[in-house]
Amino acid sequence: MQTFQKRIAKEDIIALLGSMIYATQLWLYTHTVYSRLDESAYLYKGYLFATGVYRPFQDFGPWTNKAPLSFLIPGYIQVIFGAGLRPPRYFSVFLALLALFGLWLTARRLGGKKWGAIVVWIFVITPALAKLYSPAISQGLVAFMLVWVLALSLGGDRPIWQLTLSAILAGIILLTRQNMVLVLPLLLLYIFWQYGAKAGIYSSIGGISVVIIGHLIWYPEILELWIPWLNMPGIPKFVHTLITSAYSPPTANTGKGSGSFSPTNISRYLAFFQAFRFFSILLISFVASIFLWAGKKKKWKRESAFKDSVFLIVLFSVLFLMHAWASVGRNYCVYCFHLYLGFFIVIPLFLLVISYPSWKKSVPQYLYPILILLILIITTGIGLSASNELGNPILDMQIPRIKEGQILAGSTDIMTTLSNKFQLEKKEARFYTSAGVGFSVGIIFILAIIGINLTFLRKRNYNFGYLLIFSFFIFSIIASPIITGDEKKLNYPYGDVIAAHEEAGAYLSEYIPSQSTVYWWGGTNMLPLIYIPGGVKIYPAQLNLYNNFQIGGDPLAVNRRGYWNEELRQKWIAEAEYIVIIDYLYEDKWIEILNPEEFEAHPPSTALLDDRKNSFLRVFRRK
Repeated sequence: MQTFQKRIAKEDIIALLGSMIYATQLWLYTHTVYSRLDESAYLYKGYLFATGVYRPFQDFGPWTNKAPLSFLIPGYIQVIFGAGLRPPRYFSVFLALLALFGLWLTARRLGGKKWGAIVVWIFVITPALAKLYSPAISQGLVAFMLVWVLALSLGGDRPIWQLTLSAILAGIILLTRQNMVLVLPLLLLYIFWQYGAKAGIYSSIGGISVVIIGHLIWYPEILELWIPWLNMPGIPKFVHTLITSAYSPPTANTGKGSGSFSPTNISRYLAFFQAFRFFSILLISFVASIFLWAGKKKKWKRESAFKDSVFLIVLFSVLFLMHAWASVGRNYCVYCFHLYLGFFIVIPLFLLVISYPSWKKSVPQYLYPILILLILIITTGIGLSASNELGNPILDMQIPRIKEGQILAGSTDIMTTLSNKFQLEKKEARFYTSAGVGFSVGIIFILAIIGINLTFLRKRNYNFGYLLIFSFFIFSIIASPIITGDEKKLNYPYGDVIAAHEEAGAYLSEYIPSQSTVYWWGGTNMLPLIYIPGGVKIYPAQLNLYNNFQIGGDPLAVNRRGYWNEELRQKWIAEAEYIVIIDYLYEDKWIEILNPEEFEAHPPSTALLDDRKNSFLRVFRRK
């Protein structure tokens, strides 16, 4: 009994308590986070693939825009436990808890029991993590695998079988999301460096074999995933020739993308600093680890920790820059940046645990201006990213009316005053206000640290740079639950989002027989259709809505690759047995198309699928 009590330390009990709170967060978000288009596409495509209705990359099938396992894994979960939103989301909760367990286990092994508890509680006070990993999207799936890739490889003392398993998992990650392609090669380089040639060879065989087998299963169509990468800087010409000679997707008469996105610079800033707001502890811990880097190997307490840290810094930096360029740097999905970070945002926690014991206690004076500027940029950017939550309430505050230096009767809001004086629009004023608050917080923080250093800590002779960056890291821990805020657009306002999907599915089942052909115009989420017993026949290109909609092109060539265009839209409307429309998309043109002579209108649904009052479904049957 005493031995058992010694093993279960108080730190482990604290960690267990934190994991229970995290599990509660996951469970709540599982039932309250609105289902995105991505989740709908993963689950519906996955179910169609897993049940053999289509196969990945099939002509005239669903658009296979991501690596196959991102669809097949949630697909088979539905085959085993039932189609719909509930089983995959519960599976996501299970994976998120397994990921936390792997992180705790590794932190405890490499940093001690205290660090095991600390990393668990960092998850607890970073609610964006639970909100991101509770839906059935690929971020949670990849993060789970990446945690165990690192858990099985870090430390310098892992047996070859664990290193090989780590590489196999890295290969599976590549077959799940192609944007994580560099994890495997960087992992193999690290294993060769940390563990030697024998471990590196075994691991290379394991990881590369998985990738080769996966590509052989879906060859040659899977090569289409890599076509967009060939024009990136640094891709060797022979790779371009090798892939295009093996597979060249049809391009003639396939039209062009319908999207025309021109984000403003302010949108890019908002998207970038939104990531710092949601994941402040993790990103600031990474910054602190760089500034307090111990330097050469001999200054580290363990040589293996030095190599671990170098690997983690390179891995995170490469992935961060890749995904920043793909989102903030381009025009396709600027506000996806914080979602992209979800794939690998756990890496800074491993780096923190491993590098912290060797952090140096000083920062060179020539870096002080850079450090101060960086802190001000981060606090200002975080303030800017909270413009809705921060700027609006401030601008709506009532202040006395003043004219020509005299206080008048009554009051007015700050926005009206600014508008009269500076002719500012509210959106613009909101940005200036929230950024100003963030900048002010940064200034106050820096002045406070200077004051503390000159008074309370004067005799201890702390290095100012160390005190500043370390205090900023601690400040991020304290402020994280406050500044993280809440993506309200993701909150389902009517209770249980899973139950709402099931209710909508039951409604559709009442009026649409199995194996009927359905044209969907019911919003960004087609999942309600998956609840119809026996299934229905859909137009699979619609699963991504306008993301794969083309302008012009030959309909046959367009549809062969999983795309659609206006001509296909008209054809499908003209032949579908049932048309499902969500009320806020029920426009005049539909009233003309769905005339009572040709279509029977069924009673509308009562299940609301998003936060609009007119979000009920309408079902029309062709007579």
